[in-house]
Amino acid sequence: MRSYKKQIFDNHEAKNCVGSSKDRAPTNGGWIELWERETGRSRRTCSFLGCSEDAEVGGHIFVRDDQGRPIKKIFIAAICYSCNNSKPEYFGLKKNTACVEIID
Repeated sequence: MRSYKKQIFDNHEAKNCVGSSKDRAPTNGGWIELWERETGRSRRTCSFLGCSEDAEVGGHIFVRDDQGRPIKKIFIAAICYSCNNSKPEYFGLKKNTACVEIID
């Protein structure tokens, strides 16, 4: 059974997990509902730097550590529809971005 862990990132880089649409959320409200429950936050704006759109979905992302190395885990972040369908390369996350680590 999966478990989840809240992580906070400050100005790290992240990119979308290509092909993650097959991974179904464990709640009827989708990944964004799980993100809200696990982080204790309400969705606001997209987690990617430079984007001011509403965070509408919980998107699967990969994150780089402080030294720029990919963290070999999948996280859920509150992001907008547009960024969820783009960002194939690493792009900055906003300061104090809450993500949910998926632990298999």
